Amino acid sequence: MTGPGDWRHTRWGAAVRFVGSLRLAIPVMALVVIAMIAGATLDATFGGDAAARFVYATGWFIGLMGVIALSLIASVATRYPWKQRHTGFITVHAGLLILIVGGFWSLFARVEGRVILREGDSAGVAELYAPRLELLDAGGSAVRPVSSVRAGDDRRGRVRLGPLTLTILDRWPDTREEATIADDGDEPLRAFRVVTTSTGDSGRWIAQASRTGGPVRLDSFNIVVLGEGEAWSAPGSDPLSIYRIVDGGQRAALPDVGEEAAPGWRVLAIHHFAAAIATGEGLVEDDNPAAPNPAIEVLLSDGAGTVERLTAFERFPGMSMRRRAQGEADSGLQIEVVSGAEKLTLFGQPGALRAVYTDAAGNVQRSEHGGALPWTIRAGGDELTIVEQATHAHATTRFVAAPVTSDKPRPALLVQMEDGRQLPIPWKSAVPVGLDGRLLRLRYGPGSVSLPFAIRLDDFRRTDYPGTTMAMSYASDVVATSDSGDERRATITLNRPLSIAGWKVYQSGFEGDTVAVFTVARDPAMPLVYAGCVVLIVGIVLTFYGGKFSRGHPGVSGAGATGDETP
Repeated sequence: MTGPGDWRHTRWGAAVRFVGSLRLAIPVMALVVIAMIAGATLDATFGGDAAARFVYATGWFIGLMGVIALSLIASVATRYPWKQRHTGFITVHAGLLILIVGGFWSLFARVEGRVILREGDSAGVAELYAPRLELLDAGGSAVRPVSSVRAGDDRRGRVRLGPLTLTILDRWPDTREEATIADDGDEPLRAFRVVTTSTGDSGRWIAQASRTGGPVRLDSFNIVVLGEGEAWSAPGSDPLSIYRIVDGGQRAALPDVGEEAAPGWRVLAIHHFAAAIATGEGLVEDDNPAAPNPAIEVLLSDGAGTVERLTAFERFPGMSMRRRAQGEADSGLQIEVVSGAEKLTLFGQPGALRAVYTDAAGNVQRSEHGGALPWTIRAGGDELTIVEQATHAHATTRFVAAPVTSDKPRPALLVQMEDGRQLPIPWKSAVPVGLDGRLLRLRYGPGSVSLPFAIRLDDFRRTDYPGTTMAMSYASDVVATSDSGDERRATITLNRPLSIAGWKVYQSGFEGDTVAVFTVARDPAMPLVYAGCVVLIVGIVLTFYGGKFSRGHPGVSGAGATGDETP
C-alpha cells in the first residue's frame, strides 16, 4: 500500500526534490546576486539600457531566473499533499514567483519615451528612448512604417526588415559630411579619382575637360580627361587647348568664335600667334623672331557697341591683359594659361583606360590599363594611381566616420545591403533604398509610439533658487484629450505625474522658460508586480506570525524545522 507522498521516493521525485532543495537554490541565488550587482553598477554608470543589454535582458540571466522559478515551484510541489501549516510557505513562494514573472514582463513590455512641448503646442506621439532601425514606405500620401528592429550600440549582424535583408556592420560615434562624386548622374560625365603624393589617400576627383573648363594642374603636369568617344589630339594639333576663360573664380574652356564667353559677351575672333609682338593696336606676328613667343588674342563684344581685346602669353602665364577697343562696358573676363607644358591625357573605354603623357619637349609616352582598379600610371618622373572612376559623375556629399569633437555628436549606423552597397545612416536621417520600384527609406533614430491621447501645454512655470539660475521647482499646466474627445486638465510637477489611459506622464525637464520635457511610460506588468508584492508580504506575515499556518518550516521555531522538510 502506498501513500500520497510516496512519489517523492521515485527517480522523478528525487529530481524534483533536488530542484526544489536549498542545495540548488543557494548557489543559483548567489549567482543572481552577483549578476544584479553587476547590473546595478552598469545602470548607475551607463544607464538602464546598458544594464538591460548586458545583464537583465540576456539569455543567461533569464536562464538563472528560470531556474529560480522552477526551484520555487518544485519546492512547493515536494510538500504535496499540502496541509494548513504549509500556507505561509506556499504564499511566500507564490509571491516570489509572481514577482519574477512580473519583472520580466515589465522588462520586455514596458514602453517609455518623451514628449517635448512649447507653450501652446500639442502632440499625440512620443519619441522612444531606445534607438531603432526602421524601414519606411514613402510611396503613398504619408510615410508609413513597415518594420523596425532595435539598433543599440552593441547591435551587429544580419537583420530582416520587411522585404529587406541587410547587415549592420558598425556604429559610428560621430559623422561629418564631405563633398564627393557619385556615379548616378542623369547625363554622361566622365571622372577619375586620382591619388598622388600631394593628394594623400583621399585623392582628387578630375572630371571631363570639355565639361569642366580644361586641364587640371596636379603635381608636375596638367591632367586632361576626355569623354567617351572623344579622340586624343597629338601635340601641337590644338595650340589653344592650354588657354581657359576666367569669369571671377569660374574657369571654362575657351569658347569658339560666335559662342558666349560669359552672359552677354560673345567671341568675335580668336588669333593665335607663334611669335607674338605687342603693339599699340594689339598683337602682331614677328616675321623674323629670335625665339618663339606663343600667344593668343581674343576679341569680345557685348552686342551694344563695346569690343574688348583679351591677351595672354604661353611663356608668361601670369601676364594676362584686357583692354577696350571701343565702347565703355567691362566684361571682367581674363584669359588664363594652364601653366606647365607637361600633360597627361586620360581617355578610352571605362574598362580599358588609355593614358598619354606628353613632356615639355613634345615627346609622347603611351600606356594602357584594364582589369580591376586601382591603375598605376607612370608619367615622366611622377606616378599617380586611379582608384575610382565614374561615367555619369555628379557632385554630391556623403557622411564619413569622424572622432567626437562636440557636445552634440551625430552618430550613424553603417549597414550593408544584399547587393554589397554600404550605406551610412546618420542619426534621425532617412536614406532612400530601391526595391522593385517601391519608394522605401531606412531611418536610424529614436522610434516613436502613438499615444491614446493628445497632450497640450498651456503654461510652464519654473522657480529658481534665490540668487541663482538653478531651477528649484517647475510645473506644467496641460490639457489631455483622449481619442474619444474627453478633455482632462491637470498640473504636472516632479512628484505628481498625470495618469491617463494606462499611461503616466511625468515632468522630467525643461528647455528655457517656455518648453517642457515630459516622460511618458506604460507598464502593463505593474498590476502583477504590485500583486506579487502583496502576496509576498502576506506570506511573510503568515510565515513568522501565523502560528498553525507556518509551524515547522525553515526559519520558524518549532518542531521539525529543517532545510528539507518532509511533510
